[in-house]
Amino acid sequence: MSDLIKLLTVIFSLFWNKSKSNKWEKFDSNQRNFFSLWAETEKIGKSHFIYDKEFYDDILFNHLENINLDKRRNNDEIFDYIKKSEKLKINPCIFISPLTKPDNLKTSLTKIGFKKSDKILVMKNKNNNFKYDTKFKLKDVNQNNLEEWITCYMKSFEITEKFRSKLSNIINNIYQNKKNKFFLSILDNNIVGCLILFSENKIGGIYCVGTNPEYRNMGVASFILNHTIKYSKQIGNTDTILQTLASDQLEIFYKKKQFNIEYYIDVYLKE
Repeated sequence: MSDLIKLLTVIFSLFWNKSKSNKWEKFDSNQRNFFSLWAETEKIGKSHFIYDKEFYDDILFNHLENINLDKRRNNDEIFDYIKKSEKLKINPCIFISPLTKPDNLKTSLTKIGFKKSDKILVMKNKNNNFKYDTKFKLKDVNQNNLEEWITCYMKSFEITEKFRSKLSNIINNIYQNKKNKFFLSILDNNIVGCLILFSENKIGGIYCVGTNPEYRNMGVASFILNHTIKYSKQIGNTDTILQTLASDQLEIFYKKKQFNIEYYIDVYLKE
């Protein structure tokens, strides 16, 4: 009987790990496909190289991910990526998730001058049972007022005006993609917060959560998150996720909004 229990435990563990891996692949795919709308993409072997020369110092728009390297030539593919990055004058950056292969890639990267610089927390929402201030309102985003969303985004992330034209082109293209839902929150007719929900394969990915600096610490993010989670469920998404850099120190905030950590993505930069 004990041998049967052990066998059943092993089978269950294999099934559970496979199920979890499949779910995480969908989470990774959501992130990759969303940022592919912002930047150029290129395949290097089976891995994905995402890059944007103008935002060269932003790791979200410049990195190698979805890494599944051939053990016999994994260094060749990494060196190929390094050459391409340096030619574009982008600092090589590699994302390593639990799905990354081979398992010893971190050791290999360290040997050729990479160092862990940060980590990304991939978090999944449990529910929207958290408090938010009802003094805020949602404003419908359409083609006519999309520039208001862009302005809020630029203020929230302190992006200078020299990038407005480029951002306007990117955001207008993203807006045309029906997988994206844009959110704006207002207070007394003033634009105070922004967000995008990218839905694909029944996964809703929350991105670009921004608050106008003049209205921070007033509950803007809580309000817009709550309504986004509700909307994500209404359109049939089975999971609603977001990502945040550990260095941004928002883990506690998102946990209070009923988000739990699913897994980490280690960020490696070449020194």
